[in-house]
Amino acid sequence: GFDKMLARFKNKEKPIPFELAYFYFDIIGCVWNMLHKRFAFDYIPKITSALIEYYQSAPDAEIRKIQSARFENTLKNLDNLAKRVYTPLERARLSEHFDFKMNFIFLKSNYLQRRIDGLKRINEIIKNSLKGNTRSITQPFLTEWTVKENIIDELFGPRKHQQLIQRSAVILALMLDHHLLNPKILDLIWEYTKDDQFRPDILKVICEIGIPIQSSELDYFITKIR
Repeated sequence: GFDKMLARFKNKEKPIPFELAYFYFDIIGCVWNMLHKRFAFDYIPKITSALIEYYQSAPDAEIRKIQSARFENTLKNLDNLAKRVYTPLERARLSEHFDFKMNFIFLKSNYLQRRIDGLKRINEIIKNSLKGNTRSITQPFLTEWTVKENIIDELFGPRKHQQLIQRSAVILALMLDHHLLNPKILDLIWEYTKDDQFRPDILKVICEIGIPIQSSELDYFITKIR
């Protein structure tokens, strides 16, 4: 039974439906502490790796079907299984990075609600990292991510949406703290103050991020206002 489940996750020619994938992994997760030690050390790395690859390679139409409560339960099952074979740091890296990467995939979806859910969870992860409540999602990791993935374009570029801009303060504050809001980015953000639809949200976000009194970013906005 367990080998058949693994084979279904790995079958790329005939991908397993999300509904079935969820129940398969939930079954394995429910018996995490009953698996024989030798079997656990052999099987758990294979099934967790297959699950992560399955989720991260899923088409957008399938991504849309993932319910938040079920995804959280999948994360819980992944973490429980990881207890059997990984060190605490390895376990944290596995579950935290899967959580973060999947929510970034959600943010890049073509479905608005999925994008909003992804951004809300990313904001929570960033806040937890600032409080020291994450073990592998560090500030260097997050700042590198904002640059590498061009997160500003995702929020303020052609795929912009008012509800995403309203929730952009956490990411902008992170970038501000690490001096990543260069003039090009500030110009892009400021441009939206000329649009009646976006102006109130942009001004609110600028206030929320708490720009230091003595900073080039504040000088930039003062110059624009003048």
